[in-house]
Amino acid sequence: MRATEHLLLAAGELIAQVGPALGETGKHLAGLLRTHSAYRTIVAGIALFLVENRMTDRNTPPFRADHVGSFLRPKYLLDARAQAASGAITQEALRQVEDKAIGEIVKFQEDIGLKSVTDGEFRRTYFHIDFLEQLGGVKTDIPVTIAKPDGTQELAPPVMRVVDKVRHVKDIQKADFEYLKSQVSAGHTPKVTIPSPTMLHFRGGRAGISKQHYPELDPAFYDDVATAYGDELRSLAAAGCTYVQMDDTNLAYLCDDKMREAARGRGDDPDELLHRYASFINRVVARTSSNTTTPAPATSSRCASCPRARR
Repeated sequence: MRATEHLLLAAGELIAQVGPALGETGKHLAGLLRTHSAYRTIVAGIALFLVENRMTDRNTPPFRADHVGSFLRPKYLLDARAQAASGAITQEALRQVEDKAIGEIVKFQEDIGLKSVTDGEFRRTYFHIDFLEQLGGVKTDIPVTIAKPDGTQELAPPVMRVVDKVRHVKDIQKADFEYLKSQVSAGHTPKVTIPSPTMLHFRGGRAGISKQHYPELDPAFYDDVATAYGDELRSLAAAGCTYVQMDDTNLAYLCDDKMREAARGRGDDPDELLHRYASFINRVVARTSSNTTTPAPATSSRCASCPRARR
């Protein structure tokens, strides 16, 4: 029997040993591995996954226990944001308050045992717009308040438009990361979360992207965005960042009937969008520095229109 056969059968024995944790499913998989060669490679992969994620304490990302990045803001930070918006305090003064809040949330994450630590996204108002509007060629319309049928009011999702060629014109997250890194203690990994590139397409669709600058979206638009993201990721890598995660609400939205219908109204096929977005994200990952971990996008169901400062 070849060495690989021995390895695969050993994987089956491993699953059998882990069986109590997996119940009858684990026992069934172990039996399949011993008797059906077609299952060997698949189950060996499962066994390796278990070794890495169930049976060992990972010291490199992605970690077994992880989170996207955002935390609720303390009241004193909300108050400072309101003061900065009214002109009562300067942006420099606001940043000092943010620094204090970030130091506290870093300690909180470390104290509860998380190995990846974020700044809570405490410097952002929106989880996606604060980043995306700093790319060249992207413009955000001022959000408006709309009346709901029940008489209440809500803030409409801000609309982002691509009005020029998308490009990376400055380092966006570098300074924020450097402060986060200075607060994180040894044995923990500072993590940066950035919005998925799909956020530049989903809400506005084809109509939200300049036809003058992008007569066809594929490949020019997707490649330009991926290149801009790649430049930002390389700037973070140069600053010592080894863990970046893309936050994508759109993949979850495409499971919602209303969102799917809205996508059809914009001229998109929601089933095709899943494949297109996967390819889009992969173009970004392909431009990532080799020493940076970029796991699968965090597919959260949080409302993309919720201002972080209000949470």
